[in-house]
Amino acid sequence: MEELSIWLEEQSGGVRTYLEFQQKVSVLLKTDAANSALYALMGAIAQRFYQKYDGEPLPVDAANGALSELRSIVANASSSMQADAQHQLALLNELAGLELSARRISSAH
Repeated sequence: MEELSIWLEEQSGGVRTYLEFQQKVSVLLKTDAANSALYALMGAIAQRFYQKYDGEPLPVDAANGALSELRSIVANASSSMQADAQHQLALLNELAGLELSARRISSAH
C-alpha cells in the first residue's frame, strides 16, 4: 500500500491517473488476498471516475479535488489494515457507496 500511496502522490490527477490506479490495485488484489475486498472497492471507485470523465474536459481544480479524495481514501485504507475487524468493515461499507467528485473547488477562501 505504501508504494501505491507514493505513486499517487506523484500523479497530476488527470483522468488517466484513475485508470492506472485501477490497474495497480488490480495487481494488489491478486497479490494481497487478505485485503482483496479493499483493493476491489478502491479499484471500482477509480474505474467509475475514469468511465465518467474519460473524454470529457476536467478542469485542473476539479481534478485536484478528486485526486485529494483518492489520496485520502488510500491513507484511510492503509491505516485500516492494522485496525480491528469492525473498523475494517466500516471502511469497506463506506467505500462501497463512495463516488469521487470532480467538483470545482473555490479558490476564494
